[in-house]
Amino acid sequence: MTLTELDLAVRRLAFKQHAVFAARQVYDLGGTADFIERRLARGDWEQVEHGVYRLFGSIPTWRQKLMIAALAAGDGSAVSHEAAAALWGLPGFKEGPIEVLAVHGVKNHRLQRGAFHESRRLLPRHVTKIDGIPVTTIDRTLFDLAADIRPKRLERAVDNALTAGLTSPRRLWRTWGELAGRGRRGTRLMRAVLAERMPGYVAPASELEARFRDLLKAEGIPLPELQVDLGDQGWIGRVDCYFRPRIIVELDGRVGHVSELDRKRDRERDNELTAAGFVVIRFTWEELVLRPEWVLSILRGVLVSAA
Repeated sequence: MTLTELDLAVRRLAFKQHAVFAARQVYDLGGTADFIERRLARGDWEQVEHGVYRLFGSIPTWRQKLMIAALAAGDGSAVSHEAAAALWGLPGFKEGPIEVLAVHGVKNHRLQRGAFHESRRLLPRHVTKIDGIPVTTIDRTLFDLAADIRPKRLERAVDNALTAGLTSPRRLWRTWGELAGRGRRGTRLMRAVLAERMPGYVAPASELEARFRDLLKAEGIPLPELQVDLGDQGWIGRVDCYFRPRIIVELDGRVGHVSELDRKRDRERDNELTAAGFVVIRFTWEELVLRPEWVLSILRGVLVSAA
């Protein structure tokens, strides 16, 4: 391979990796240490981490920084924890953090920028790619988060991943079985979260539903079924919360129930459900957040009457 061909090969590789690459990748293409030094001296490349280079003139981005960190941490490493959650697009996790997980005991380079984590059990099947960047799978990401974030935030993350179809209770339990161990941080919390999310579990479809569910749990009120299709003589609609035998709670968020058309559709469906023998009550975001005791008193009254 000529130098021109080698330069082109490196650029093709860099374009797949957000304009960055590792020295070991250059060697795999047939390059040498002298070749790298000459490109650095000529200004074609710039060193951004130990053994990691960037094409000169490329625009730094968060994804590029993640790729740099993964390359610097060594083979088998992956973006992890909150950085992985953001890369997966989980609500509540913003782009910005740089975190990488590597196999414990392997001679990985520490990062100049970002957090470096090690694990004795980072299996190849726990790593995938998003936009060309090695990242822990959503199941592994959630398990790692259990060691670092608050329980409520972990529950939201798990429910959001389930709602988005990124994983399933069965997959999460399998990953828990592979990683759980005495003294391992996050093991007990993740087990407690998954114990409420067995196969068949329906995750709250919104933040408002999650808040309503938390309020009921805190008060010891049995949880309703979520997102249930109803209609005795044909389908009427899908309801937010269903308490058997025939009580429906609809939750109106801060958006989506504002226009007159929305209100008209809600009234029509409520009337159809009422005519079919269901009891329908509605709570708004403001009522649930600012007047939780009032919400509970109304709900208890309806449940007692139905009983």
